[in-house]
Amino acid sequence: MREGTAYIFGLFLLSSYAFNTTAQNLVSNPSFEQLSPNPNYPELTISTPKDWISSYMMGTDYYNRSFRTNHGVPNNEQGYQEPHSGNAYAGICIDSKFIEYLQLKLLDTLTEGKKYLIEFYISRGETSKTNLQELGISFSDKANKHLATTGIAMEPNVKFIDPLGFKDKKDWTKLSAVYRAKGLESYFTL
Repeated sequence: MREGTAYIFGLFLLSSYAFNTTAQNLVSNPSFEQLSPNPNYPELTISTPKDWISSYMMGTDYYNRSFRTNHGVPNNEQGYQEPHSGNAYAGICIDSKFIEYLQLKLLDTLTEGKKYLIEFYISRGETSKTNLQELGISFSDKANKHLATTGIAMEPNVKFIDPLGFKDKKDWTKLSAVYRAKGLESYFTL
């Protein structure tokens, strides 16, 4: 991973938001555990876990307990961090020259007007020199395969803001929001 601000992500949840019901998680492979049939070794990018998409040519990073490289868990190029759950997590780097993304096709298309609960966990990489004050999620009806290295040209549908910055390097921070769908969304990009 390049120099800059690095964050790792674990356990994603996107489900219909209703009280007293059991909802299906619309995020396939939410803890990055299942690997693609032919993972691209040794380039351990987000395309290594099944269903996740890299939207930038440098590739979002992937860390797994079974790897004996600088992409291992809990020790890796970003420092030391146990996964939130399971044996893996993903990482992005944000620098003045580029931004990495996480992207996924949802298991089902979102329904217009319906509310969806978004939950995921982040931890700042120990080697990060700065911290982020804002993360955003954009929903779309198709994959964004060629996102700009300087950011997405549209306002995110959901923002997670901490004016002091997401600083925790030792533990996982839970980010959660409710999103009202516009309809036809089938991809999300973080």
